[in-house]
Amino acid sequence: MHSAQSGYHICGITGQFGVQKKFFIGRHFFISAEAKMNPAWANVPISGGYAKVWVYDLQGLAGIGITF
Repeated sequence: MHSAQSGYHICGITGQFGVQKKFFIGRHFFISAEAKMNPAWANVPISGGYAKVWVYDLQGLAGIGITF
């Protein structure tokens, strides 16, 4: 019987795409909003073959900041 490979190894690829917008409040302060997408693909060895996996991740971030 064939067993899956053990240990850590590279089995896929990922990417990240994002956009950000700053909204200024006065001269030095701002609020920022960002959206990100992280697509990923992996070909993972399992017992008896491989499992192909696609993952899509969508994130939203917000923050406050100050400039000098």
